[in-house]
Amino acid sequence: MPVKSGVSKKARLLSRGVLHEQVPLAGLTTWKIGGHAEKFYIPNAESDFVALLQSNNLKEQVTILGLGSNVLVSSKGVPGITVLMTQTFDKVNWVDEETLLVEAGVSCAKIAKQSKSEAFSFFAGIPGTMGGALMMNAGAFGGETWDWVDKVEWVSETGVKKILHRCDFQPTYRHVLLPESGYFLRAYLKVPQRLEKVYQPIRDLLKKRSLAQPIGLPSCGSVFKNPPNHFAAQLIQECGLKGMKIGGAVVSLKHANFIVNSGGATSSDILDLMRMIVECVWLRFNVRLRPEVCLVGDFKDEEWKLLQHAA
Repeated sequence: MPVKSGVSKKARLLSRGVLHEQVPLAGLTTWKIGGHAEKFYIPNAESDFVALLQSNNLKEQVTILGLGSNVLVSSKGVPGITVLMTQTFDKVNWVDEETLLVEAGVSCAKIAKQSKSEAFSFFAGIPGTMGGALMMNAGAFGGETWDWVDKVEWVSETGVKKILHRCDFQPTYRHVLLPESGYFLRAYLKVPQRLEKVYQPIRDLLKKRSLAQPIGLPSCGSVFKNPPNHFAAQLIQECGLKGMKIGGAVVSLKHANFIVNSGGATSSDILDLMRMIVECVWLRFNVRLRPEVCLVGDFKDEEWKLLQHAA
């Protein structure tokens, strides 16, 4: 069972193809944190999204939102235009017996199910969408997204569409170096017909996940990347930080690399708790934790820089 995304009732009722103003975003994130989008857009079709980019021509910041996991949305809001992908780019189709075409707004859980391949079962442990998984080379249970990508359909910030191949990107652990600024529309995934190793069935992976993680509570997924030769959760736990609380933000008692919104948490609460964790781990182990979560919206540069270079 993935981290619950809550596409709010209000967002579902918003008209597509219309630029809305001051739409609350907290209900669209798994942390249940966030202020208002200055402008908010749900495309009717791909052509709407491309036309929006072409008409915008870099005048306003464009923020892409999927299921709202792995992001911390500022309580002060998000300037520019926020585009919700999940209601438009939501299709999965077989191109041939070995190629699955997945649109950017499709949930990773759906990819695992539709592929009917145990090699793709790791996608069931990723609480986001195809687009987000591509942007950060998301992974779980030993699998990573870019291991299976053949090519992608892409649109630039100014609305120019193109096909880019796997060799155009440089994926690393929880990061992908992009060839240019732009957005993923869909990906062509190569699905193995013969398994070279034994993969666990989805139901077993989900059971394992539910036992180890605070499923059902407002969180973003893993907060920090695993440092080389270490597990972030183990380092945080050995610092005695499970249960540590700042405002409404709490380090999960079940998994130390999860921060839970216990009620009323703000983005500042989360950042302050993250900074405390980074400093404690550095002082005890001389290991620097790097955030896996992405910041979205109106944050002071100093806040993020302090976290990135804490300790």
